[in-house]
Amino acid sequence: MDASEIMSSRVHTIRSDATVVDAANTMLNHNISALPVVNDSDKLVGIMSHSDFFLMPINDPGMRGTVFEIFGNIFVNRDNIGNLHSVLSRTLVSDVMSSPVVTVREGTQVEEIVSIMHRRRLKRLPVVRDDKLVGIITRHDFVRLAATIGRE
Repeated sequence: MDASEIMSSRVHTIRSDATVVDAANTMLNHNISALPVVNDSDKLVGIMSHSDFFLMPINDPGMRGTVFEIFGNIFVNRDNIGNLHSVLSRTLVSDVMSSPVVTVREGTQVEEIVSIMHRRRLKRLPVVRDDKLVGIITRHDFVRLAATIGRE
C-alpha cells in the first residue's frame, strides 16, 4: 500500500502572502488544524498549523510574548483584543509557517510513511509530485485505515 491509496487528495491550502487571520479563518471554516502553504506558482513552501499560530511571537508596543501567552493576558487587559487582531492582520503566513516541509511522493510505501511520521513526530505529511501538492496524509487517515482494515 502506498501514499496514493491513503492520502486525502482534496487539500485546503493557503498562499504564503495571505495573512495569519486569513489562515485562521480557513482552518476554522474547514475544521482543520493545519494548512499547506503554497507560493504563486502553487509550489509547496511550508505548513501553518495551530502550533505555529499559538507559538508565534508578538513584539508590539504593549504586547510581548507568544499568541498563547497574550491570550492569557487578554482577560486582564481587554484592549489587547483589538491590538492582537491588528497584529495578526498584518502578519503574513510566510513569516510564521514551518519550513522546509517534510514530504513524500505518491508511491511512498505506508511502512516508510509511518516511520517518517513517528521518527519526526509529525501529525501530517504532504504528498507531492514535482514539488506540487497532490494530497496529504494525517494521523486521521491511519485511524480510518485501522477502523476499515479487513472490511474489503
